[in-house]
Amino acid sequence: MGGHLLAASKIGSALRVSLKIYLFISVAFGALSSLIFLVVMRLESWDLVAAWFSILAAYLSVLLSVPAWQIIEACGDTTLVYLQRLLRAVVTSFLLWGGLYYGFGLYSLAFAWGGAFAVSTAMLFCNHRRFLGDLLAASQLPSMRWSEEIFPLQWRMGLTWASGYFLTSVMTPLVLHYHGAQIAGELGLALSVANALVGFACLPIQTSVQVYGRIAASGEFSRLAHELARSCAVALALYVVGAVAAYGSVKFLAGFGIAKFEKFGDGRLLMMLLISSFSSILCIPFLVFHRARKAEPFWWVSVLTNLSVGASTWLFSAVSSPEAVTVAYGIILLVSSTLVAMITVLSSRSYA
Repeated sequence: MGGHLLAASKIGSALRVSLKIYLFISVAFGALSSLIFLVVMRLESWDLVAAWFSILAAYLSVLLSVPAWQIIEACGDTTLVYLQRLLRAVVTSFLLWGGLYYGFGLYSLAFAWGGAFAVSTAMLFCNHRRFLGDLLAASQLPSMRWSEEIFPLQWRMGLTWASGYFLTSVMTPLVLHYHGAQIAGELGLALSVANALVGFACLPIQTSVQVYGRIAASGEFSRLAHELARSCAVALALYVVGAVAAYGSVKFLAGFGIAKFEKFGDGRLLMMLLISSFSSILCIPFLVFHRARKAEPFWWVSVLTNLSVGASTWLFSAVSSPEAVTVAYGIILLVSSTLVAMITVLSSRSYA
């Protein structure tokens, strides 16, 4: 029983600390973004101000529910977590497009986030209110120290995610600036398909995180490496099959003159991005393996990769073609994956 109480205390403490962090982030983000918004708008439209604060309140409400769902996923109830994500996607899409159709304008986004908050809160209350309450009560026992057990990993992950802006958000706008709307549209569509396929292919890894956590907690890291290798093989196979199917479907349907698929152009950018994104899957098992040991040795690789993609996108968009941008993107991801593998091999002795 003592072990169960200690585990509950640790998990409850993680939940409590996460709630405090998310509350601080929500307040800071809300205050800063509101100040910027009010300075830019200069109170010229009270209706716009009201819409902004409605959107902000609904979004921050959803943000505060994230720690609870992360704990639930870590504890093994992945079925409910993914069901919640599915229902949220359906509800938010329905409310967003419904609001736009009926002329609610920006308030449609507030309705969408409000619907997401309602789904998330209702599912938490109906399924895990007692569980979460017990965890928070158990966290009154001796708990983890944020500065020693969370922050050393947290700041590295924070830098990685912050620099990810240059990997995911600058390619299409830069191509739009230098090559026009048509080419930027082709690239944006191709990038969306590639990213969606990466997310789909990695589901065998993502849905088994709690299993990996239990293996890591028992100290069986050779078994963890074996399980990750098997999941990675499945993920790579799924990606290859999905990429072939996606490219073939686009070419086939575009041949019938369907406008949406003709927007992919001749398909070269799609094919190049699908090939370029393949190596990004290889990094994920290594990442999971090290994070299971509360380590983040790849943070500097991730930051350099993201900044390099941003810089190469700007350079090749300005002086060359979108094809050159995608080639540079693929080379950088391949070099990054190689570095990650080398770091894992070199550090493997310390995990023996």
